[in-house]
Amino acid sequence: MRRERLWWCVPAAVLCAADGLLTLWGQPAEYWSSGFSQVRESHPVPAWFLEIHPLAFAAASIPYLLLVAALVLWLPRGWAALLALLVAAGHAFAVIAWCRNLFPEPVTPVIVAAIAVAGCGFVAWRIWSSRERAADESAT
Repeated sequence: MRRERLWWCVPAAVLCAADGLLTLWGQPAEYWSSGFSQVRESHPVPAWFLEIHPLAFAAASIPYLLLVAALVLWLPRGWAALLALLVAAGHAFAVIAWCRNLFPEPVTPVIVAAIAVAGCGFVAWRIWSSRERAADESAT
């Protein structure tokens, strides 16, 4: 039953990857030519990894996502569902913010927002369907 919760992490992982790619794409030319010292990132933890090296920034996502997955598996159901939704929503917000900064067309952030909402909806649907399945199994 807990393995089912890994599906709850899919939108968070996809949106985290999109956030990371857009973060790297959004770095100014000075970042790439100055030894990674001119970082354009508002969150201090990713900014610190970006200052070290872009590969350090990318590699940091692996233990981060493993920690999120472990917590989703370990926490009680309600807290795990909340965590999965909050992580996905947080990265969706970051993706939308990067798209607004990187793409001048107003339609791009709308499309990205729709994808982000669909991802969060997917998590909610998986949570709901597993809840119904658990209720059916306990009734029999």
